[in-house]
Amino acid sequence: MNDAIEDYQPSKVDLEMFEVGLGSAIYLRLRGADGDIRILADGGVGNGYVEDHVLTKLNAVFEREEVAEPRIDLMIATHYDEDHLKGLVPIVRSGIAIGDVWLPPVTSEDRNVPAGTQPARKDMLGEVLTSVPDLLVYLRERGREITRAHRLLARLGSDSSNFYANDLEGRHFEEGSGGLSDEQLDALIIPFRIAYNEAGGPAAGCDHADDADLIDPVSYQDLLKNFEPWGVMRHWRYLGLIGEDALDHLAEYLKAGGDTKPAILSLRYLVKISARKAINGAALHRLTVALAKAKVVPKYLTISRGIPEDFRWDAALRRFEPASGPGVAETQIALLGPSDWLVGKFRDRLPARAAVYMALTSNIPVKGITPSNDLSYVLTISHAGQTTLICGDTGMWDFKAGRNGFEKKLLERLTDVSVAQVAHHAGLNRYFYHSLREAWRGRKDAMPYLLVSHAENDAHRPNTEFETFVRTGWDRDATNLLFTCQPSPAHVTHIRHRLHKLENVPAPMCRCDIRMSYSPAGWAVLKHGIKV
Repeated sequence: MNDAIEDYQPSKVDLEMFEVGLGSAIYLRLRGADGDIRILADGGVGNGYVEDHVLTKLNAVFEREEVAEPRIDLMIATHYDEDHLKGLVPIVRSGIAIGDVWLPPVTSEDRNVPAGTQPARKDMLGEVLTSVPDLLVYLRERGREITRAHRLLARLGSDSSNFYANDLEGRHFEEGSGGLSDEQLDALIIPFRIAYNEAGGPAAGCDHADDADLIDPVSYQDLLKNFEPWGVMRHWRYLGLIGEDALDHLAEYLKAGGDTKPAILSLRYLVKISARKAINGAALHRLTVALAKAKVVPKYLTISRGIPEDFRWDAALRRFEPASGPGVAETQIALLGPSDWLVGKFRDRLPARAAVYMALTSNIPVKGITPSNDLSYVLTISHAGQTTLICGDTGMWDFKAGRNGFEKKLLERLTDVSVAQVAHHAGLNRYFYHSLREAWRGRKDAMPYLLVSHAENDAHRPNTEFETFVRTGWDRDATNLLFTCQPSPAHVTHIRHRLHKLENVPAPMCRCDIRMSYSPAGWAVLKHGIKV
């Protein structure tokens, strides 16, 4: 590719998806009459990457763009998984000017927000975990959950190490403006990483293999029907009052009966969930403390169920302001999730001891309940007549309407998407593929480019659902798939011909950024280095 093509001065939209392994980082530059608008959606990095990997990439982009005073007008943390947050911290600390920041509207499970009420800002996990004392309370609770599960696993005859984060019970730190240092936080999280690894996840981070198997928040009552013979499960909220002795006796009873496998699997999964919450909570603490020091006040946004929330760029204020509808503004964002309904559903979680009780009394494996992925932001960014879908690890819960229907007003905002991030690294993601297929049914325009970010030769991704999604109902000649890392050939057997050709690289690469631009002539892929 020649230098004239590499120089994208005439473009209206510049997009880069950085290669970050099993993480995500997307940069958008929107060029308009009132100047450029720069948006960064996530900045996480996968295992084996240095924390400032995305900052290095971003600085290279600013240098190429010849930016005198680097600025991110909008930083979006789609959800609070470490692999989407970790790389944002060095960016905030670097001195790069930050305009607005949108953080995920996850409520703290240790705050007693009455059911049916809208949580206040102070109840948001991002606000709670900025405080060192509240962070320690959060980590202690997760440590107690793991300790309880390990104790019961031992009673069931399963090998289980001692969770030595009990040290948290006696740890105290001086409350300062800077929060905990990276070294202090790393030391606190090491036991959680070990527990996560021993329960079936990688020691260095949080995998995603089981995320979409979590209990649906609206299915509690269906699940609890299995426990009707005991009656007490009709009021599952009160199971948090079950004593530890009762749980121990129940574990001994199961061991005597010999059928302990379902309970062991369930308890190990609960360990993974509690450990993962601690790891992600620490990542969120790092980010919110960095934002506080930079004097940036984050926002926590939701929509009404089934109703998009629109924002238009205000050039004078240099930020996106709420709007009454899509309108005709050159630059707009449509927020499509999460809804206040979904936030409430995930806030209404099973008490920890109730989940343990269910693990010990059911042949159904009990999965942990985490809002991390399903409360991802889903939004479209529109500029110069082109629309980009940003969606983190969403399962698009809000797009479902009843058993077989979809929310029409949300689907309408997806019909003209030109470029789409594939949710959850092309892994399990509930209703994501169903929603896109429904929105693009009968589409006459060219199929959107699909951008996939996952680990090199990922063991789980792309999964068969993604392959089926691409194979069915699509233009068979389209080459609209772009990857940041080499996928396992076995996972793309039937769709490898759909990968876009190599662009601006001398030979196929194992890892490579995706670079695209839009001009009046149309979309152009400026860089793509993956070939199967």
